[in-house]
Amino acid sequence: MSQNENEYIVAFDDSGPYCTRPDGSEERVNWSDIVKVTIEATGGENEEAPAHVWIVWGRDNASGCVYPGAATGAELLLLELKNRLDKFDVGAVGEAMKSQENQTWLLWQEPGAGTNTPEDEDRVVN
Repeated sequence: MSQNENEYIVAFDDSGPYCTRPDGSEERVNWSDIVKVTIEATGGENEEAPAHVWIVWGRDNASGCVYPGAATGAELLLLELKNRLDKFDVGAVGEAMKSQENQTWLLWQEPGAGTNTPEDEDRVVN
């Protein structure tokens, strides 16, 4: 992962959120394909890793968006996720940001979503 988390750029349009990595590659997910949103708190185990990694999970492992918490545009995307996803858990965002432990925080999940979501190892910020 890049040393500067702000080199990751996250944004959204009418289709959905997207993340542009420092190498120019892009991840994207349509609003209608989002099945859950999580924050991975790394607990400071690795100085090279970001303290918090956001994952916007796409349906059927076909899409998604992974970005460090300090990515450029992250605050605006948070507001948009909160506005678009009913019952988005803003309280869990605050708890995750305070966390000093290696832990995953569920911020939102599609009602009725089963286990048909991407596997953790497929969604790693590098």
